[in-house]
Amino acid sequence: MTDKKIIQLKKSVQKYLRQNKTDAAISDLKELLSLTPKDISIRRILADLLEKKGEKAEATIHFQEVADQFLRDGFHIKGIAILKRILKMDPDNEVFAQKLAKIYIDRNLLADAEEIYLDLARRWEGRKNQEKAIEMYRKILEFKGDNPLIHDLIQKIEEKTLERARLNEEMAQQEAESDLSSPAPEPQSQIPMPTPRPQREKPASDQLSQPVEIELP
Repeated sequence: MTDKKIIQLKKSVQKYLRQNKTDAAISDLKELLSLTPKDISIRRILADLLEKKGEKAEATIHFQEVADQFLRDGFHIKGIAILKRILKMDPDNEVFAQKLAKIYIDRNLLADAEEIYLDLARRWEGRKNQEKAIEMYRKILEFKGDNPLIHDLIQKIEEKTLERARLNEEMAQQEAESDLSSPAPEPQSQIPMPTPRPQREKPASDQLSQPVEIELP
């Protein structure tokens, strides 16, 4: 029964792809993948469709599975191609970038690894995270040894960081001194309120002169 279902789903996927019915094809591919989770070709087609649809987060999950399977099976070039595709979708994904760099190092493709770490370092510098930028530069030193250019880049970042810290400290000190030198505000003098004059009672003659209202029964 399972084999028949798999064949049926594969045929329906092919039909939907010919008809450009992406949503229907994705639905059947997911069902097909649940029956054949190790089928890397099905997972890759699913990832392709999800990417085209704009579902990049879900596509990345499946592309990662495809890349890992290729790497486990020894197909490093195919695995590298998939990782590059993930980074094209999500250039700021440091996890996959470093994973790709490690593969390059293992395969002695040091120039490619250096390019990745340089790009990561520049991205961190752009976000004003100097500590992470230095960390990426030091990664290069781990596999390329003593590199004057990288040492110079690290030194410039450290000098900028120290200068920024010094300026911040000076500004904080100036603000503190300004607060101390500012005179305290004088208390506002309270204006005495005039005492109300007591009202005189009207004489009895005035009270009797007032008209009296009488309710009629």
